[in-house]
Amino acid sequence: MKQELQIIGFEFAGTEGETFQSFNPVKQIPNDYRFYKATSGEINFAVEKAAAAFQVYRKKSGAEKALFL
Repeated sequence: MKQELQIIGFEFAGTEGETFQSFNPVKQIPNDYRFYKATSGEINFAVEKAAAAFQVYRKKSGAEKALFL
């Protein structure tokens, strides 16, 4: 079983605590991956990073956004 970490703003998160297993709905079987559940602190950190990134991204032109995507 593989343990996977989250990445929030170029930093690893989810290094301890409760985990959950991913599931393949097509085959109806569990996958070989387990993920750490995000803590409320990690969720808040992700929201802060997203809000800061949006302040830059919202000023981009349509062409710049298309290139980014």
